[in-house]
Amino acid sequence: MGIIDTDADPTWVTYPIPANDDSIRCIQVIAGVLGRAGEEGQKKRLEAARTGTVTWLPPPGLGRPEIS
Repeated sequence: MGIIDTDADPTWVTYPIPANDDSIRCIQVIAGVLGRAGEEGQKKRLEAARTGTVTWLPPPGLGRPEIS
């Protein structure tokens, strides 16, 4: 994941975020949004773990996860 503007090669990044990578304010906004999204995802994963809910299944052909 990376912030890409016109002077960068986007093929080096799996998840490019088009934005001005020279602007501190722009970086702060993007980092804040990604941080909050990560916190929310972590809360959901912890809640699912408490209830025993499987939130991820492997791609077809790899088998089902073992739940103990």
